[in-house]
Amino acid sequence: MKIGELAVRAGVTVDAIRFYERRGLLARAPRTASGYRTYSGHEVERLALIRFLQGLEISLDDIAAMLRTFDVGKATCANQAPRFEAVVGRIDRDIERLQVTRKAIVDLLASCGAGRCSLAHGFPSERPEPLGETRRSRGLPRRTRARGAPSRREG
Repeated sequence: MKIGELAVRAGVTVDAIRFYERRGLLARAPRTASGYRTYSGHEVERLALIRFLQGLEISLDDIAAMLRTFDVGKATCANQAPRFEAVVGRIDRDIERLQVTRKAIVDLLASCGAGRCSLAHGFPSERPEPLGETRRSRGLPRRTRARGAPSRREG
């Protein structure tokens, strides 16, 4: 099958398939004499797995490493669990940060409901501490997609 048909069957874009090939998540497809990529069909399941793992917030680098381990038959719960544990830790930190943010907003709403909304008259004179961690405060760059990378909606 050609790349367009694979994209439809897998529910991703043609660009996503090309991107996954460049990143090593999918094997480079053989080409016909006229240069078209051809696929056997087993790639549909692999693309579904990639999208599932991305949905779990696993990085593409980790997904590529996991797939290499699967491909050589060496994947075990013991050698994959640390990847999932790292994701759980990151989610727990995100939940903590979001709880702090939620409390700050609930407190602002309560103040407004009681007629003491300091934001209605400009920024409060007592400046609050920044809420939670941000990517930049942790020394991480802003999230950007690599050129040609599919968006979260595209897979």
